[in-house]
Amino acid sequence: MRLYLAFLVATLSLAPAAAQPGCPDPQALNYDPGATSNDGSCVYPATNYALPIKTPLSAVVKETSGLVVAGGRLWTHNDSGDSPLLYQIDSLTNTIVQTITIGGATNVDWEDMAFDGAYFYIGDFGNNANGNRTDLKIYKFPLSAIPAGNTGTVPAAQVEVIEFAYEDQVDFSPQGSNNTRFDCEAMLWRDDTLHLFTKDWVGLQTAHYTLPAAAGTHLARKRETFPADGLITAADISATGVVLLLGYRTDNAALFAWPLFDHHHGLFFNGNKRRIRLGLAPTSGQVEGLC
Repeated sequence: MRLYLAFLVATLSLAPAAAQPGCPDPQALNYDPGATSNDGSCVYPATNYALPIKTPLSAVVKETSGLVVAGGRLWTHNDSGDSPLLYQIDSLTNTIVQTITIGGATNVDWEDMAFDGAYFYIGDFGNNANGNRTDLKIYKFPLSAIPAGNTGTVPAAQVEVIEFAYEDQVDFSPQGSNNTRFDCEAMLWRDDTLHLFTKDWVGLQTAHYTLPAAAGTHLARKRETFPADGLITAADISATGVVLLLGYRTDNAALFAWPLFDHHHGLFFNGNKRRIRLGLAPTSGQVEGLC
């Protein structure tokens, strides 16, 4: 009996201590010093940040919608109604350095773009007019295809097209203006995958969809939803994996951002979240670009 008990004690002493889920962030209101694993439960105080105006945008990009840094330069495009143009802008002087035509593309409703280190992705997936578009697409082309000079064209032969539909959209009847769950204005790239975040006019939440970052026809797979309490207009991800969602409300013109962090398993809504108030649209404009 003594030998059996000694063996049992030795076995237990080698077993790892059980993780204690909770909030290990000292900045949170519900910080738990005993927590050894983050379960996404952290709650944070209300946070306000005033957006400083660095420089007014040129009138040429007055409807700027997407924003990325690529090749050490800042790039943007306009919303619907513009030609299929990509603009390089000087972030200090507001000067448009380059105006690049995307060959073979059209701008039905360009809303956001992403960059993977070599390729641009421009999302033509705005869908707020009636929520019934069946031609949603993303244009993909390499940074190396952009010619030198103030103006130029990315050859159509170097522009790939990623066509997609939402896997859970079955009704394509007209829904009326700004009355759909299947509008989208936010996209980021990570690990050979494009991540879309919908602009849900009905429930003021956002759904996270994924699809391959490769040419072809795909179904955007729904991964998760998040009660964003507003309309999401842009997304990006930092080198350390922090996702930032940008948005606004139509009822009070409030601007906001959601940093999403400590997430895991390829999902972004299962970690900690913090809402940052960014002032009002009449002061700062309707925010739609983020990088």
